Amino acid sequence: LRYIEGVGFTRDDRLLLVKATFTDSGDVSGGLKYGYFVFDVDQKSYLADVNQLVAGQGNADAISVGQAIISGTFEEWSVFATVSVFGQESERLAQVSAAGVIQSDLISLVAGAPFVIAIERMKASSDGRYVVIQTSDEPLADNPPDTNDSPDVYLLDTEGLSVIRVSLAAGAEATQPTYLEDLRLLRSGALQVLFSTDAAFVNPRLDGNGGSTATLGARDLYLWE
Repeated sequence: LRYIEGVGFTRDDRLLLVKATFTDSGDVSGGLKYGYFVFDVDQKSYLADVNQLVAGQGNADAISVGQAIISGTFEEWSVFATVSVFGQESERLAQVSAAGVIQSDLISLVAGAPFVIAIERMKASSDGRYVVIQTSDEPLADNPPDTNDSPDVYLLDTEGLSVIRVSLAAGAEATQPTYLEDLRLLRSGALQVLFSTDAAFVNPRLDGNGGSTATLGARDLYLWE
């Protein structure tokens, strides 16, 4: 074991998602591996091994969990995790809870078709219904299509089974990278996505430091709702 760190709490602060970084003596490559665990703050004990829930009993060594986030409450918690099988380049987004694996391939379920994409960053709403992801892969883009390698931001509704491409400037494709910053579910029920980009999302389209007048590193922060 190299070290452990807290990744995030449920919204009632009763559960903590813990990430353990370690090496395996049986792995000659010496590469770092990661395990995620759900920790009960009040009882000071671990409730769940996320890697094992995703892979199945005794198969945790066959997978790699890259990122993971926790949402919900002590009674109804969910962990979203990017999962890949050792020896394969593709990864999937899994959702697990105290009851076990809810979905082993959440993106394909929500999108209604099999998709394989690399997730660069992700956030979940406090109730676990919505997940927003940042990816440079194009399969989720519909109209307009994704014609560049720049990161885009997509909102996944796990109950409504829909995908919304947040990073569109007035309905057109943004030509500059878009970076996910945060996802907020307000008490009113309104959903907000925060992202930053060099692209001009304001009117007029050029914002003074974006587009053709871009200043290196001059990103702006935008709120989508």
